[in-house]
Amino acid sequence: MNSAAVADWYAREKGELVAAAWCVPEFARALGIKQRTCAIDVQQAQGAWARLERTVAADLRLLPVEPAHFHRSAELVLEPSSALRACDGLHLACAETAGAKHMATLNEVLSRNAQRLKIKLVVLHGEVTVGKSSKGRRSIAIAEVTVRPLAGAHR
Repeated sequence: MNSAAVADWYAREKGELVAAAWCVPEFARALGIKQRTCAIDVQQAQGAWARLERTVAADLRLLPVEPAHFHRSAELVLEPSSALRACDGLHLACAETAGAKHMATLNEVLSRNAQRLKIKLVVLHGEVTVGKSSKGRRSIAIAEVTVRPLAGAHR
């Protein structure tokens, strides 16, 4: 991922960022895996977690995940050609319910399924990033997590 391009976009972005609350435990899970596999140490994990908390507090409105989202996720996952995992189906269900017209993800299967649901992907220098929903909100799906700090990511 081009960290400089994403940091530049993030610094310029003025719209509201919206994500399903599901992204928080998913991010924690990714940090745990990275620590268990020695890809990052405790300090790096703590730093990444603190950056996520600052981002949520300052810039990211978390939408609640409702029982209907789990049901819709199951419907999406039941389609054999989707190749979706349940957690990715949940991201899609939340985005769909929120009326998202664009989604950010680095996950190819999620990208393909978002497009199938008429949710467009916004590309920034070859990388997928965040776009506006139909209600002027922003929608983000964190399906793949990088724990490297983004230079200049604090607004």
